[in-house]
Amino acid sequence: MSDGELGYRLGYAAFPIVFVAIAVFIGWRMGRKREPKKFVLWPVAVAGFLLALGALGTQLRKQVEAAPTSEAR
Repeated sequence: MSDGELGYRLGYAAFPIVFVAIAVFIGWRMGRKREPKKFVLWPVAVAGFLLALGALGTQLRKQVEAAPTSEAR
């Protein structure tokens, strides 16, 4: 794997990692204000759901772009 390809892949991996890290931080901050203190899971679940929808949309877009077009004349 070349340096350019590695950077390209890391660039795509950076957004989901940062997005989930922010959701974990929000869950931790929300849980800290509760009594008893416990982690709040729903921000992480929402972030995971949004990332899954994004990945599904990307796959569907790739399938549509790769589909051969047939013209009936």
